[in-house]
Amino acid sequence: MKKTGMNNIRRVLIKFFYLGFFGFIFTLNIREIMDPDFFWHLRTGQYILTNIAIPHTNIFSFTYPGIEWLNHEWLSQVLLYAIYNVGGFISLIYMKAALLTLTFIIFFTTLLKISKSRIVSFFFTALAVRISMPYFTMRPQIFSYFLLAALMYILYAYITDVSRKKMLKIIPLLMLLWVNLHGVYIIGMATLAVFAFCEIFETFKITQRANNVLAALKQSPLFKIFAISCVLLLINPYTWKSLIYPVTYLFGQGRLHTHYITEWQSVNFHEGYALFVVFYCLIVYLSFAFSKSKTARELIVILIFSYLGISANRNLPLMVLVVTPAAVFAGKYFFNLYAQRFQLWNIKHKFRFLCLHIILIFIPLVFGYSFFYMNERMLGNNPIDTLRFPQDSVEYLKNNDYSEKRILNLYKWGGYFIWHLYPQYKNFIDGRGIMFPADFLVEYFNFAKLKIDWKVFLEKHKIDMILWDKNSPVSTILTESNNWKIIFEGRSSCIYAKSSVKTPDTVRIRE
Repeated sequence: MKKTGMNNIRRVLIKFFYLGFFGFIFTLNIREIMDPDFFWHLRTGQYILTNIAIPHTNIFSFTYPGIEWLNHEWLSQVLLYAIYNVGGFISLIYMKAALLTLTFIIFFTTLLKISKSRIVSFFFTALAVRISMPYFTMRPQIFSYFLLAALMYILYAYITDVSRKKMLKIIPLLMLLWVNLHGVYIIGMATLAVFAFCEIFETFKITQRANNVLAALKQSPLFKIFAISCVLLLINPYTWKSLIYPVTYLFGQGRLHTHYITEWQSVNFHEGYALFVVFYCLIVYLSFAFSKSKTARELIVILIFSYLGISANRNLPLMVLVVTPAAVFAGKYFFNLYAQRFQLWNIKHKFRFLCLHIILIFIPLVFGYSFFYMNERMLGNNPIDTLRFPQDSVEYLKNNDYSEKRILNLYKWGGYFIWHLYPQYKNFIDGRGIMFPADFLVEYFNFAKLKIDWKVFLEKHKIDMILWDKNSPVSTILTESNNWKIIFEGRSSCIYAKSSVKTPDTVRIRE
């Protein structure tokens, strides 16, 4: 009787732990909007819904007007603006928190299905959240995280139980949605391709007859799903061009562009977060090395996607979502062996038993406190992290019409510029990827670092005014120049104008 009562209490504690664990992930994502690219996505969604048309050329910049713009994230932008239209920025923040929490619930469920161990599943989910956390920003990527987690769940549900192959029919629909939401659909297709062709190889290896290649293809449910998905990917506003676009980030002009953007650069092992990445990779490689069920599928997935994650910071969430299930599948016996040795539920091990129950109680309490604290903070303050953006300078431009002037803006403020000032003003540059020519981007970033003659650059592009970070080297030389004057100084930004430009007599300065 006493044992039954303890089991009931334990079950209740475990349920509260689940609530606390995933609730804490939710509260981690209740944060101010601080991603600069988010704003041009929002403005584009507004444009699409207002005009019932997707822009196919550059409409936001005076540089390269009319240049082709392959806006592969159009559906994400529509969804973001539709949610904003209902409840403002707050509704978007809660949507992001809910979607990312659901992503890791699916991720945890996948690991639990593979490993049959709550300890293993919680451990890897917590580690995955820590590695991914810097990239939980308000951008179309959040939809890709969710869809990738769903894809991995379906694939491993099929791998662990072939009778559930009916679930595979969902995959082509996911891909159809995904190709219109975000370019990371290519990661989903690459994962599906690995699973499909490894299944074909296994089928062919069993038959051991060369003339059974076609038969192996026909017998592979995953290959059929892959083929159907390839066809459905063409159902998007840009048809075959959307299939080529993600590849351009690996070669040619797109690859050149990524050298100048921090999130596209490789993991910096001098920073603190890199320790978690190293620790994660070490566990993954060891789990495969000591695995009793090594498969080519898991080896390929681990090698390819761990490389993608380490080579570009923004790919780290994709790495953990794909690699972790593969590593747990390969090393499930290894993990279960050590998980069972802990014997956490055995009261004979009093210290472990006590620690576990303290954790089961502590995590829900942390969630409860953080949830109410973050909600109070969010509802009582500006949902935008205004310190990151030139809010006061933008207000000045709204109230003083300089729309006929060519304004050079900081790259990271381009999206904020678009959201607040378009169509009154058009910007110089923003974060719309490889839409801008490579030589133009290189020239701009070299100017920002003062690696080229700044006067020649400004004359070449006929710049009349500049919106820039006031603590940057560019601002220093403009302040010292006789040909430029400050017409407004904000908390983090300055607006400069040519000496020949007519402006109000008094310089407006805000501390």
